[in-house]
Amino acid sequence: MKGRYYIFFSIIWMIFIFFLSSQSSEKFQEFSDSVKWLKFQNFIAHFILYFILGFFYINFLHIYIKNTIKKILYYFLLIIFYSIFDEIHQYFVPGRFFETIDIFINLIGATTLIIIFLSKKKSNSILNKNN
Repeated sequence: MKGRYYIFFSIIWMIFIFFLSSQSSEKFQEFSDSVKWLKFQNFIAHFILYFILGFFYINFLHIYIKNTIKKILYYFLLIIFYSIFDEIHQYFVPGRFFETIDIFINLIGATTLIIIFLSKKKSNSILNKNN
C-alpha cells in the first residue's frame, strides 16, 4: 500500500516539473526578477526538483526491489529518462531551450539523494548488527 503512495507522488511531482517546464521564458523572467538575490536559482531549482523526485522514486523502488544494484540501476534510468524527456519538452516551449547542463544538475540532485539513502541504509544495518 505504501508503494502506491510513492508512485502516486512521483507522478504528481513529474506533472509539476512538466508544468514548470511548460512556462514560457517571459514567465520565468518575471519569477527570476523577483528572486534576483538568488544568484543560481536555475541550478538550485533543478537540483531540488530532482532531489525530491528521487526521494519518491527510491522509496517506491525500495519497497518492490530488494536487490540494491537493480534498485540503483532502475533509479538512475528513471531519473535520466525523465530528465531528458523534460529537456526535449522544453525545446518546444517558446523561449526555452534543451540544455545539457540542466540534465547534469538533475543528476547531481538525484545522486545526492541516493548517497544519503545508501548512507542511511548502511548505518541502519551497522546499528542492527550491534544490537
